[in-house]
Amino acid sequence: MVNKYTVDDTDIYNEDALMRAATLSIPSKKQRTIAKSLDRRFMDLGVFNSIVSSNNVINEVYLDLTPGQIIEFCDEPTKYGDYLNKNSMFLNMGALNVFFINLRLQPTESIKAEHIVFLNNILTKGPNDIYVMPTVHFDGVDRYTQIELYSNFVTKMINYKNSRAPGSLNLGIMIPPYYREKEVKGLYKLYSKENAEPTFVSVDFKGSNIEDKKRMKVVDTITSHYAAEGIEDYFMYGLNLRSFKQGLNNPVSDEMLIVRSGLNAVGAPHRVPTKVHGGSKISQTDQLGVVFGRDDYRFHYLTEPEYMERFLDWSSDRGYRFDIENRLTQDGPKIKDAVKRYNLVTENAEFFDISTAIRKNDKDAIKDMLGKGVDPTPTENGLNPNQSTLDSF
Repeated sequence: MVNKYTVDDTDIYNEDALMRAATLSIPSKKQRTIAKSLDRRFMDLGVFNSIVSSNNVINEVYLDLTPGQIIEFCDEPTKYGDYLNKNSMFLNMGALNVFFINLRLQPTESIKAEHIVFLNNILTKGPNDIYVMPTVHFDGVDRYTQIELYSNFVTKMINYKNSRAPGSLNLGIMIPPYYREKEVKGLYKLYSKENAEPTFVSVDFKGSNIEDKKRMKVVDTITSHYAAEGIEDYFMYGLNLRSFKQGLNNPVSDEMLIVRSGLNAVGAPHRVPTKVHGGSKISQTDQLGVVFGRDDYRFHYLTEPEYMERFLDWSSDRGYRFDIENRLTQDGPKIKDAVKRYNLVTENAEFFDISTAIRKNDKDAIKDMLGKGVDPTPTENGLNPNQSTLDSF
């Protein structure tokens, strides 16, 4: 059930980049390191246990809802239970469960009292551990109208929460994608009736990343806000973040770059559900996806022998049974799933080492890490598409 959270024990490296290791806690769980969140799409029990056994990493439960679904769930609660089970895994096994809700409204729809009650109920009851304000997408209206509508929504959510649980829990703030840096201050003011400044802040990247200057200016505004308030202990979460840029040969990991601007955790991208079409059968090794390399922070096809060997060694240790050489077509879907799990484990292992270096103020190790993911070849306009620092911002 939802609890008060705290953020403390923050260490900061702020020379060549802003990198922060903080501890996010509720009474029975702690995330002590920078991490990529758990996600039902990239987990099995072995992967879950290997990550959570030493660190209560956030288990991101992403719920994409419409007003019609909410009314249906209110009328038939068992349908909500089925929906939650479909969109989550391992909720009672030690991870920090955080519900990130995206409410989508069509132009003819509006947020009603029953929606506010339902959202508060699922955020304050059941397996959710931290109350993070939902994000809302208002289709068919301009950005400024969305901000006005979202402000009304946040106010209603806080008022209802306080009428049911006054002072007994603190909120996490959400920065929807239609907010720019100049509007962040006004959003924080909506939470001023709370007993304490919200120190869990989630930035919805809407599938973009470090190349999105508007999102990065929002991140900079958040760090400036807490600096002005004299607050070092805060936890910044990158929601709906792109993993890497498609179409590049050996693309750099966007998650590894984004933590150099002060984020403490990152989540995988989410897309609005669309009609699923059958894909082509896997017949080539390069159709199995790409694996993350800790030595260069890039993603590599399994056609590269060194990375194939690393992946197969890891897979064998985890007890996966597939035959790439002789059963590629049959085992292809299982191998693609294992690739995603390999990346989740490997990226978290690297984030653990980054966090350790920050905690120890190991400048040599950090500078070595900052040198990874840098493309030495300039583009025609002189800019580097895979630059690892934030100089261009």
